[in-house]
Amino acid sequence: MSDLYFKFNEMNLQLQGEDTELRDNVEEARADIDYMSDLYFKFNEMNLRLQRDQLNLIKVKTVVTAFIGKLAIFGQNLGRGEYRQFPNLNDFKENGGLPDDVVRSFCDHLSMLHEDMCERYKDILSMMIPDWVLDQFTSLAGVEVTYQEELIEMQANEELKPKIKGGYTSFWLQQEIRQLYPRLWNVAKKFLIPFPSSYLVERGFSAVTGLLGKKKPPTDSEARRPEITPDDYRAGRG
Repeated sequence: MSDLYFKFNEMNLQLQGEDTELRDNVEEARADIDYMSDLYFKFNEMNLRLQRDQLNLIKVKTVVTAFIGKLAIFGQNLGRGEYRQFPNLNDFKENGGLPDDVVRSFCDHLSMLHEDMCERYKDILSMMIPDWVLDQFTSLAGVEVTYQEELIEMQANEELKPKIKGGYTSFWLQQEIRQLYPRLWNVAKKFLIPFPSSYLVERGFSAVTGLLGKKKPPTDSEARRPEITPDDYRAGRG
């Protein structure tokens, strides 16, 4: 997407002094290019976080929940005229201004994207992680009766306390944890299983490309210029 952005700028410069109508049509498409380049950059950031080593369900939920929350904020901020979270779009705004109908179309797209991501990742978003998995010495309040006895025994084990400093993953992966507290281990291990990042990345990109292909009511500005399709964006990445 960044390649397309730079190629677009080069083409725009080459058209200076050329066919006025063609140059104007290209310039009107600039807002879309800027918006999409910024949006793809944000998706790429999320995908990179989902490709880190030792990815597990807990880390996945953290990344996905944060990104979906950001989508909601992005739309709200654009709606009130705050563009700094979209650097390329912000530059375009400062250099020439953005029609209100174009901004509304971006806000609508972000709202649609937020809803779509919530649906795609609903299994991860709805996943409940017991407090004691992350904080082994948490209060017993709210802990299921099934796990209370083992949790009390584990919290009373003075030899285990220093080992918490290594983080929850290394703590639960100790052999003695599995042997001494099998019920707790059977729950905790489900959240520690390495998660295939490619699965999440494909989900994320399919959400973006799918929504790019969805039709939205044309704005006044869009009605005056040639349509730019998802294929055009993808072609620019080649």
